[in-house]
Amino acid sequence: MAWLTSPDFQTGDAEADLTATILAAGSPADCTKNSCIEKQIAQDVGVNQQSLILGSVFEVQGRQNRRETRRSEKAINAELEAFRKDGPTAAELTRARNVIDREIIAARDAGRVRGVADR
Repeated sequence: MAWLTSPDFQTGDAEADLTATILAAGSPADCTKNSCIEKQIAQDVGVNQQSLILGSVFEVQGRQNRRETRRSEKAINAELEAFRKDGPTAAELTRARNVIDREIIAARDAGRVRGVADR
């Protein structure tokens, strides 16, 4: 499943990046993984935000057999609605911040940071 989101560096882009990080970085008891994996609808669930200049893409991908596609779509939508309604917990925000910090440090250590804009 995918949704078009705000272009890179525009209002809403950072929020979509943070949301994807929160949903992707959670433990198996969290969000989309809870609905799909524990209910045996999907074998794996991934969340990604691709920030692009003209328009970004927020993706939720689940690996399942064809018979479970509708069930996984309903479960993912239900979890995303709950996230929109309740928002992230303090622990989820802390975990997401740690993931983002780790990615920045790893990029710097690997020599992929080209300047202030990349940080």
